[in-house]
Amino acid sequence: ETGGKDYANRAAGTLMNSLADSLVSKDGKVGGVLLDIGAGDGQVTKQLQPLFDAVVATEASPFMERRLRQRSFDATVATVDLSEAVSVAKEALAKKPELNFDGRFKCIALLNLIDRCDRPLTLLREVKSMLLPDGKILLAVVVPFRPFVEKGKRKITPSEKVALPRNAGWEMSVQLLVERVFTPLGLQVERVARVPYYSSGSHVHPIYFLDDAVFVLSPMPENDDGVSNVSANNSLLSEEALARRTQEVNGIDEAQSRQNLQ
Repeated sequence: ETGGKDYANRAAGTLMNSLADSLVSKDGKVGGVLLDIGAGDGQVTKQLQPLFDAVVATEASPFMERRLRQRSFDATVATVDLSEAVSVAKEALAKKPELNFDGRFKCIALLNLIDRCDRPLTLLREVKSMLLPDGKILLAVVVPFRPFVEKGKRKITPSEKVALPRNAGWEMSVQLLVERVFTPLGLQVERVARVPYYSSGSHVHPIYFLDDAVFVLSPMPENDDGVSNVSANNSLLSEEALARRTQEVNGIDEAQSRQNLQ
C-alpha cells in the first residue's frame, strides 16, 4: 500500500512538472479529460484526478472494475475496446457540456500496460489518435522490458514484438524505447522519470522491487501533409552509438542464455 501511494504521487508529479508551462489556473489544474486505460484499482488514477476536469477509467478485470466504481470517477468502463470507452465517456460527460468533449482527451495514461498487452504498438497508435492537439500520454513501463500476456494461468508471448533486449539496464532500455518505439510512432519525450515499483511476487520472493520508467509523451509536430516530422535529430543516440550499445546488450542476452543452459 505504501509503495503504491509513493508510486502514485511520483507519477502525478511527473505529469504536473511536464505540464507546468501550460498551467494557467491558480489552482494548478491541467483541465480537460483524463483517460486511464487499465486503471487497476484506481489508486494512481485517484492521485491524478485533481489535475483534470473529468476522469474516465477502463479496466478489463471484473474484480478490479468493481473496485474502480467505488472511486466515483466520471465514467468507468469494463472493456479493452477503446471505441466503447469513448462512447461511454461521451454519454457520461454530456452532463458536463462546459467540457465540450468530442471524444479526444487531454491526457491518456498507460501505466504498466504495454508490456502486458498483446499489441502494444497498435495500442500506442490508437491512443495517439485519441489525443487533443496539445494532449499528452503518461506512460509507465517496467524495465528491463520483459513482456507477456496472461491467458488464464498461462503466460504467452505477445503477437506484436517490441525489439528490446531482456537484460538491458534502465538507461539503455529508456534510450532504446525512444529509438525503436516512440520516435517511429511519431511520439516525442517531454519528461522521463525513474520510479520504484513494488510488485507482488511468489512464495520465494513475496515482493519484487522493480524500476519503472515513467514517460510524458506528446505527438511530434506534423508537416503540411499531416505527417509527423520524425527526424534523425530526435535521436538520443547516434546510429553508431546505438548499434554499439545494442551489440553490447545482445552479448549480455547471449551470456545469460548460456548461463541458463548450464
